[in-house]
Amino acid sequence: MAESWGDQLIEKTTLKGEDLWKLRLDEENPRHERKSQQQDVIDYLAANEDVLPLLEDIADLRSLSPFDRFGAVRSGEILIALEGNRRLCSLILLNDPELAPAKYRARVRAAAAGWNPGDIEIDVAVFESREEADPWLERRHQGALAGKGLRQWSPAAKDRHFGVSANALALRLLDDGVSLNLITPEQRRKRVVTTVRRFSDRVPFRKRYLQISTAADDPNYITDLDGELYKERLRVFLWGLFADEPTVHSRMSARDIQQWVDDQLKDPLLGDGASAGTEGFVEDPSDEAGVGGFEAEQGARATGASGAASDGSGRHSSAENAAAGSDNKVPKPVAPSSRWTLVDGDSFATPTADSVRRHVIYELSRVSKNTPLAASVVARVFLEGIYVDMWRKTCVGKSESKLHVKVLDIVKVIGAWPDLTRAEKNALNALQRSAQNPGQLLSPAGLGAAAHGAAIPAWATLVAEWDSLLPITRKIFAFVEDSAGQGPF
Repeated sequence: MAESWGDQLIEKTTLKGEDLWKLRLDEENPRHERKSQQQDVIDYLAANEDVLPLLEDIADLRSLSPFDRFGAVRSGEILIALEGNRRLCSLILLNDPELAPAKYRARVRAAAAGWNPGDIEIDVAVFESREEADPWLERRHQGALAGKGLRQWSPAAKDRHFGVSANALALRLLDDGVSLNLITPEQRRKRVVTTVRRFSDRVPFRKRYLQISTAADDPNYITDLDGELYKERLRVFLWGLFADEPTVHSRMSARDIQQWVDDQLKDPLLGDGASAGTEGFVEDPSDEAGVGGFEAEQGARATGASGAASDGSGRHSSAENAAAGSDNKVPKPVAPSSRWTLVDGDSFATPTADSVRRHVIYELSRVSKNTPLAASVVARVFLEGIYVDMWRKTCVGKSESKLHVKVLDIVKVIGAWPDLTRAEKNALNALQRSAQNPGQLLSPAGLGAAAHGAAIPAWATLVAEWDSLLPITRKIFAFVEDSAGQGPF
């Protein structure tokens, strides 16, 4: 019977196990130098191509893989195997263990005990020539070929399917990073699981930095941090991982990780008082999972969201904490110069009723580190617009007052608002300092200098200042939109 595969008409045949003699090993197989005899091919494959584990697996399953067929070229009544030589060698040895090299013979005999060739059917695609088979052999053995060939599952995909637990927490932290808009799906697909696990397996990072009280292999982790602080600490870690010059990387030792944690917890925005005085903390070696010896990513299945809460202790799951702290946060990168855009993707996610402002926000998300002057100009349009709108709605003063005066006026109004978060209070103080310091890039005076071509801003400084103001900028934006008939974003 023949099948049409593309422009080729390829014969398809099925051999029974007892007809195995009709299928011969390829003495010109690229796996080895040209051989003159079948026995030479058997000896080579058995010694060099892991045939023994394969034949033991075939014997155990009593089956060949239904996903794979052999490829062959006809030579009279005989078929020469172009694809499937390891499988064919395995079947030959199971049918006749005495053909195995002497050093492997006992092992092959043990595998072949009870073997019945009649259990096997061998599907073969028969080509008219080797040249006809070459395109398919290329797709089979040349790797991914930019998507044309076989593509191995990524470590994360293997983890999800096969359910090994070693990387479960690391995978979950990455998944949470995507769901919280801290990293992009493209970044998530990079091969960083080993590095994340190198950190998550370490007590200083897991128990001190993220304050995770569940096990190192538990994806449904529980953290004692409130949602706002949890998200901020996870952001700092992930941005350090994906920075152009990473501050989080796979070469870091246990001592390096502990020092990294100590350094981060000195930052007032990342500390909550619970981690103070922990520089002398000694991790328990029994709590680790041997992370130091990793050379390749290993696997775990990252399952769905953490369950709700708490065991009565007041602690919350990672999902709850993330949701609780998703608003009004300062995106604080480890290295501001590594961020590509000024707006990180979730700064002003809700559409505005003002069509002009909507377009300004769109452009803010498009200007990049390659165009810092353009970024500062668009930032000025946005910031000056919301500052003036809020001033008009809340303040009594002279309309001709300079922008920095208007900003100081609205700072007083916001300072009287109840329930400002810690991040918002810090950002409000930063806004007040900015209004009083013409040297800052995002101060009213600094924005004007850039707009008039008197200065070109440094990207890292621009991003850092933007991030320091963002919690209160979001608050002002929400107020302006709500006053215009929109609900808070």
